[in-house]
Amino acid sequence: MGSVIITGVRYERAAIAGAAVAAAAVGAAVPVNGLLRDYPMWTGQGFRYALAGVLLLGWARVRGRSLPVPRVRDLPALAGLAVSGMLGFSLLQIHAQRYADPGFVAAVVGASPLLLGLAAPLLSRRRPSPPVVAGAALVVAGIAALSGGGAWRGAGLALSVGSLLCEASFTLLAVGVVARLGGLAVSMWCCLIAGGIGLAAGAATEPLRPPGAVELAALLVVAVVVTAVAFCLWYHGLAVLGADRVGVLIGLMPVSGFAVAVVLGTQQPTSASVAGTAVVAVGCGSACAAGARQAAAAREPFGLFTGSRARPVTAGSALLAGVARLALLLAEPAQELGVVVRRDRGTAAAAGRAGGGVRTERLPEQHRDRDETDRRQHVDHLGATSTRHPRD
Repeated sequence: MGSVIITGVRYERAAIAGAAVAAAAVGAAVPVNGLLRDYPMWTGQGFRYALAGVLLLGWARVRGRSLPVPRVRDLPALAGLAVSGMLGFSLLQIHAQRYADPGFVAAVVGASPLLLGLAAPLLSRRRPSPPVVAGAALVVAGIAALSGGGAWRGAGLALSVGSLLCEASFTLLAVGVVARLGGLAVSMWCCLIAGGIGLAAGAATEPLRPPGAVELAALLVVAVVVTAVAFCLWYHGLAVLGADRVGVLIGLMPVSGFAVAVVLGTQQPTSASVAGTAVVAVGCGSACAAGARQAAAAREPFGLFTGSRARPVTAGSALLAGVARLALLLAEPAQELGVVVRRDRGTAAAAGRAGGGVRTERLPEQHRDRDETDRRQHVDHLGATSTRHPRD
C-alpha cells in the first residue's frame, strides 16, 4: 500500500512540474514573439498552430498511438478553445497594448489564476477550495507588483478583460474534452483547427510572404516548444490537478518572462519586481501543496492519450474495476494465454489515482476452465459491483 501512495504522489508532482514548465515556456517566449512583430499576424498564428498540430500527430504515430476522433459533442469545446483560447487571446492581447501599457495588460490578464480558482469549482458544482483561492490571490498580487501596472484607456481595459476571459477559457473549456479524449488529442485537434482558421484568415486579409530566416526560427520555436510541448504538458496537468490548481501556475508566465528580460538585459530588476516574484512563488507553492491533500480523495488523473472519469475508489475496487473494464476488450488473447491484462492505477492517499503502467496477472485454474458465457457474466458482475458509488 505504501508503494501505491508514493507512486500517486510522484505522479502528481510530475504533473505539477510539467504544467509549471509549460507556463514558464510560454512566458519565456515573449521575446521570441517580439521577433514576429512585423510578420503578418494571421499567417504567423496559422503556421504556428498548423505546424504544432502536424508535429503532435506525427509524434503519436511514431509512438504507435492512435488518437481518438472527436465526437459531435466535443466539437463546440474544441472550436471554442481554438477561437478564444488560442487565436482570440493573441489577437486581443496585441490590440490591448495599443490602448494600454503592457504592464497594465499583464496585470489584468494576471488575474486569471483567481478567476480559475473560483469559476472552475463552481462550474463543476463544487465549493472553491479556500487554500487554492488564497494561493491564487497571492499569485495575482505578485503579478500586479511584478508588472507594475501602467496607464490605460477605456478600450485598453475592455480588450484586457477580453484577454483575461480568453486566457481562462483555454483551461475551462478543456476540462470535459480532456477527460474524454486526453491531453495529446485535445492539443492536436485544437492546433489543427486554429491553424486552419489562421491560415484561411491570413490568405483572405493579409499579403502572403515567406518568413525571413529570423522569423522562421522564431516560428519554429513557438510552434514546437510553446505550442506542441507546452500544450500537452498543460493539459496533462489540467487532467491530474484540476482547473483550479493548475490555473495557479499561470503566475509563472510573467515571472519567467521577467527572468528572461533580465538575462537579456532589456529590463533591470527592482525591489518591487523581486518581491512580486517571491509572492508568486509562495502563492503557487501553497496552492499546489494545500490542494494536494483535498484532491487526493476526490480526483483521479487522466493520461495524455485517453481520458477517464474521476471517481474516488479503494485500492481493491480499483483492481476489480480495471479487470471489469478491460477484460472484455482483451478477452480473446488473454483466454489463450491464461492471463488478464489490467491497468495498474497508482493512488495518492490510497484514492485510486490512475496513471500507472500495464501489467498482467495469472488467473486461477478454475477461471481458465470457465466457458465463454460464464466468464463474461463474471466480468459483468465485477464491473457492476466495483464501480458503484454512493453519488451515482
